[in-house]
Amino acid sequence: MKVENVKKSDKLPQICTFDVNFDKMGLVIRELRLMETSGLKWVATPSRTYESEGKKKYFSYIGMEKDRKTAFDAKCVELLEPFLAQLEAPSAQKFGLDDECPF
Repeated sequence: MKVENVKKSDKLPQICTFDVNFDKMGLVIRELRLMETSGLKWVATPSRTYESEGKKKYFSYIGMEKDRKTAFDAKCVELLEPFLAQLEAPSAQKFGLDDECPF
């Protein structure tokens, strides 16, 4: 299992979108979303929205047993750590050490 096509998101609580590739199975799940709420990171699977009792809800296209979903989320977060570190690191291209201070 590996993560691919990681793209930073500017829509909170969504951190990024990504694909998961299960090489040995020949299976790719596209457009997963890493979310963070109340300090907890979790994976939102592709879904459609609907309204019920006046509230917006989500129907996931991928179903998993709770324990397997928890393990899947943890593995995705683990595999995304190098990408997340790059997203959080300040860009050296924006302001180099030899650049003149802009203020």
